Amino acid sequence: MTGLFEGGLGVVLKPEAPQHFYRSIQLLIVRRGFCLTCCTEAVLKSSNPELLMNNIVTSDDFVAGVFAMLALRGQKQFQMSDTELDSRFEKAFEDLMAHESELSVTPNFTFFVDELHGDSVSLRDAVLSARDRDIVELKNPTFKRINILLDDARARRYLDRNPLPANFLEKIVTKYFSNI
Repeated sequence: MTGLFEGGLGVVLKPEAPQHFYRSIQLLIVRRGFCLTCCTEAVLKSSNPELLMNNIVTSDDFVAGVFAMLALRGQKQFQMSDTELDSRFEKAFEDLMAHESELSVTPNFTFFVDELHGDSVSLRDAVLSARDRDIVELKNPTFKRINILLDDARARRYLDRNPLPANFLEKIVTKYFSNI
């Protein structure tokens, strides 16, 4: 089946394609600003028709929210193995995906961990963005040691402005980051 998007971009979709493939197409559509009504029936069936009505969650929102919640819990310094941070955020992202409908949010990112290298490029970019905004301090280039620089007031401001509810971020931190 072939679908045409605005601008004439064609995509061939096969019914046996895995669900994450359709999710990737959906994210491409949102990132490029294409109208979902121009998508093929297969993409529409796997997509939330109200996608564009939801709040968009960026990787920066998600990572900053997790770090802000960790700061409020007093977990401001931690050290992990080489790819542990990537693995934890990948699992937390999967949890976000499972709850996106009830939260009325749509992530415009993925934290896909490359099997060969064991890391996620989008997570690396989001952590570096957090460093550039003085949310965290990285003690080495591989993100093994991280210091969160947020005081309680600043952490609360990040949580207040985050499209994800604080109670959801608290559950994520408890489930995936409490033992760091």
